[in-house]
Amino acid sequence: MSWKLPAGRFCGSLVRRRQLPGFTFTESVYSANLKLPKHCHERAYCCFVLQGAYTEQYEDRIRDCSPSTLVFHPPREEHAERFHENGGRLFRIEIEPGRLTSIREHTSLSERPADFRGGRLAFLATHLYREFREEDLAAPLAMEGLILEMFAEATRSGTPLRPERPPRWLGQVSDLLHERFSESLTLKTIADSVAVHPVHLVRSFRRFYRSTIGQYLRRLRIEFASQQLAATDSPLAAIAVASGFADQSHFTRTFKRLTGVTPARYRVVYRGAQVRQRR
Repeated sequence: MSWKLPAGRFCGSLVRRRQLPGFTFTESVYSANLKLPKHCHERAYCCFVLQGAYTEQYEDRIRDCSPSTLVFHPPREEHAERFHENGGRLFRIEIEPGRLTSIREHTSLSERPADFRGGRLAFLATHLYREFREEDLAAPLAMEGLILEMFAEATRSGTPLRPERPPRWLGQVSDLLHERFSESLTLKTIADSVAVHPVHLVRSFRRFYRSTIGQYLRRLRIEFASQQLAATDSPLAAIAVASGFADQSHFTRTFKRLTGVTPARYRVVYRGAQVRQRR
């Protein structure tokens, strides 16, 4: 049994709220170790983690949400949350039903929950949050454009969570890629780890993840690098090596191709947003 929160209502302490036609934006903070029992929301919304971290249980799954994580919650999706020792600060974009229908007509936005970590989506969400805090006349136009760009980027990243469940061994492949993304893995190594033929592995992976294994691995490396750029002062060369790239030049080219900005620019924009949060 869960309780349903009406439109515009979220748990936590409200910092600010803003509305545009079709969307409601809220920023909220949550105390350390706070536990929220199972609940749902009347409308669909996206949640971007600005600070802190929490663990969320939904359907029969569990996901960990940390800074630069963007989560899509469909209407009336039941979930429960437990915030970690540093609490959290969340930025949410609630979508009115009519606008949600319109967006789905032009994207592959699923009716299932989905999450994205780092990369260009996190960069766009950070920009959106910065515009959310601006008071000038151009901010509403900029915000709407960024929202639509985010949904377009999510579509390019692949349809999240298809209704058909993937085979269990494919989940083991995903776990392997997440654990060893910085290594030089081969298809044979991955296929042997789950005892399937490489051809079957490649076809199944593309079917359920709408991506090649190489593309998926590359995104994992960029997501890790994005988190390192946001959370540390490590040199770009060190982040490149830790992320699994041959050198800083290769890292910079790939990062810019997938996010639209250089690693250095990403760090500057993210740090700028963090400074504004503390004001």
